Amino acid sequence: MQRNKPDNLLIYFSAIVLSLMALTARADDPAPDLPKKDPFAFADFSWLNGNSRQRTPVFDSKAFTGELLVDTNYVYDFNHPKDHTLVGSSELGRTNEVQLQQL
Repeated sequence: MQRNKPDNLLIYFSAIVLSLMALTARADDPAPDLPKKDPFAFADFSWLNGNSRQRTPVFDSKAFTGELLVDTNYVYDFNHPKDHTLVGSSELGRTNEVQLQQL
């Protein structure tokens, strides 16, 4: 069975229209890239727990930014136990001693 000429003409016409649309859809100038924003630059979060609460680091350079945190404890017990044990705490070991928890 042979196709009619109007059907072939419709196919050719739609192919030409689609190819012209594809050519005009290409942008001559790509859209400029917008600068990326820092995700949390809108506020100061130095007050949160776990931060050193300093606005600028003490040891700061282009290659290295250092931070030193020391966590110590001193516990005094008014009961004055003979062996300096502390009952009821799993974090603190003995009384009248300075303990270095984390360096």
